Amino acid sequence: MELFANKIESVTVSRFSTLETDSLRTPYMMTCLKNEILLADINQATFISAFNKHSGKWLRYDLLRGNGPGEYLHLANMRTVNDKLFLWDAGQSALSLL
Repeated sequence: MELFANKIESVTVSRFSTLETDSLRTPYMMTCLKNEILLADINQATFISAFNKHSGKWLRYDLLRGNGPGEYLHLANMRTVNDKLFLWDAGQSALSLL
């Protein structure tokens, strides 16, 4: 029995969007939520940069860094489930739902 008997012979990669801004330095996570692409960037004052997933147009920055109310210390994980965004802040050991 061959391990990859039904392997895919080729993969087509397409660029579907060009982002409007060059403010992203080192994105380390990405997810889509509704009509947005959310990129987490470790070297920004905010963790999330939001873009329109069809046009690539920048929409906003989200999730301030810090230890205060509504702020995040270390965004370690983000997942979308049923049009909801779950965030894990490892620095505060807290799960948020947006």
